[in-house]
Amino acid sequence: MKPVTVAIPSFNGARFIGETLASLRTQTMRDFDLLVLDDASDDDTAAIAASFPEVRVIRNAERLGLAANWNAALALCETSYLVIAHQDDLYEPRFVETMLATIEAHPRAIAAHCKAATIDEHDLPIAHPAGVFKDRFWPRGAPVVERQPAEELAILRQGNYVIAPSAMLRMALVRERGTFDTRYAFVTDWEYWLRAVAG
Repeated sequence: MKPVTVAIPSFNGARFIGETLASLRTQTMRDFDLLVLDDASDDDTAAIAASFPEVRVIRNAERLGLAANWNAALALCETSYLVIAHQDDLYEPRFVETMLATIEAHPRAIAAHCKAATIDEHDLPIAHPAGVFKDRFWPRGAPVVERQPAEELAILRQGNYVIAPSAMLRMALVRERGTFDTRYAFVTDWEYWLRAVAG
């Protein structure tokens, strides 16, 4: 069995999803399942995804919404680790390799995550306010930090610094903590990190 699934819950992502998939196709560590969960798009998202032979496309008959489609990714994952990618992100070639090594080296962690650079539609870097905010919470100097749950929870309560599509989730612990809460439209990931760390 492959160790990792990268799932892309998508809605009307035709403009960028091809570039996202291309960046995942060039990963140095290629031994992962790649899924696109198309949430009843009315553009060519599913067709573009299907043009990549390594991609399995799941097309929802009706729109589920963000949290429910993320939960579909959890339900479909048969590997030990899961990345819920975004349809308009680009991944560095060593992303899967690096995150897998990191989470395997920290067996208590429910997730490993990393920083990300914000780019515009032309792949040019921008100082996006959300990215600037998240940078405030990153520790300086250490390449990898594992905090005790109480310390991590205190930091997360100040704001969500986790870049959601950078997180690699440990599915054994995800199954204990449960699914994303479909009541939330904009803080879906933050609420989950808080709940997951609180245990």
